[in-house]
Amino acid sequence: MDKDVINNILIENFPDAEINFLGDSCNFSVEVVSNLFNGLSLVEQHKKVLNTLKDKFASGELHALSISTRTK
Repeated sequence: MDKDVINNILIENFPDAEINFLGDSCNFSVEVVSNLFNGLSLVEQHKKVLNTLKDKFASGELHALSISTRTK
């Protein structure tokens, strides 16, 4: 899956986010830094990110993604 597609989805859902990608198209990770994570546990932060991409996972367009999150 194209990083730009993932980036656009994340920006729509986390407008204040700083988003950084590492790796190549088959095996990459994303770091999302957002104030929307304030007060959430790390698991809750990851669930929020995964929920925004659930359609891509369900369709098979995206099959794996390492996620790192933190607050600003």
